[in-house]
Amino acid sequence: MEPAVGFPVSTYLVSGFLGAGKTTFILERLRDTGGRIAVLVNEFGTLGIDGQTIRTQGGMDVVEMAGGCICCSQRQDLIKTVAEIARDIRPDVIMIEPSGVAETSELLTALFDPSLAGIVRHDATIAIIDAITFLEYSEPGAFGTFFLDQVQSADIILINKIDLVEPGALTDIETRIAGINPRAAVLKTDHCRDTASHRVRGVNRPIPSRDTLPEFSALTLELRKPVAQASLQRFLSDLEAGTFGEIFRAKGFVPTEDGGCVEVQVTPGQVSTTPAQCGIPSKIIFIGRRLERSSLERYFAAGGALEAI
Repeated sequence: MEPAVGFPVSTYLVSGFLGAGKTTFILERLRDTGGRIAVLVNEFGTLGIDGQTIRTQGGMDVVEMAGGCICCSQRQDLIKTVAEIARDIRPDVIMIEPSGVAETSELLTALFDPSLAGIVRHDATIAIIDAITFLEYSEPGAFGTFFLDQVQSADIILINKIDLVEPGALTDIETRIAGINPRAAVLKTDHCRDTASHRVRGVNRPIPSRDTLPEFSALTLELRKPVAQASLQRFLSDLEAGTFGEIFRAKGFVPTEDGGCVEVQVTPGQVSTTPAQCGIPSKIIFIGRRLERSSLERYFAAGGALEAI
């Protein structure tokens, strides 16, 4: 069947480790990109937070694939879903936000599948890296090669959170990136700002995957009642201190006893709570290694605030 008018659809793949700033980058692009935008979000856990954030703040068409990584267990579903978005939603642009532990090369293999020829056109692969953690995480053997694969496969590498590191560290980051992927365009930013004007045509060819994903696990807790602010702060302090295991990412929306709601964001070395729109489903997702699942589930059990799902 011949592609309809409007095909192929421009497609961007936005990769990055947990908490690097993928969702923030997409929201920034949505504010500055004309036409109809569709966003495909893949969460590692069973319930999507990023999809809710984009849908609420961006007001765009959002399709979520939760419960697995689209670079492995759901790769065929990715191919099918991208084709359905292009044909059913008819967007001008599709932005794909995979899980933070996805191998970009595997996703590119899927996006270059012959069945998508003439339906989508892959314009660029963008890797968001966290300036705070990149040097540590890019050391050989830190997480397996999936982390480096995201950098190696990118056309654009965005060094995010540059306001939180010293100039010397930023120089070291640029040097290491040049050693991993000298072909990529490298941009520097804080909060993923001022990136809309940059566009790269021509994509890298997929490269073979070299290992399996490390042992990450995810836990989603659904909140059944408001949480006292003091209790929430104690919980976040314990979380940051490592009480519940090695947490790479935690995010969610928490109702508070004063009738409000806060958005919780946790990345290595950073914990923040900001006022949020109420009415969004109240839940927190945790992603990490050696999660103390029973401790997380019990933490608010006395007050009946949290329920593991």
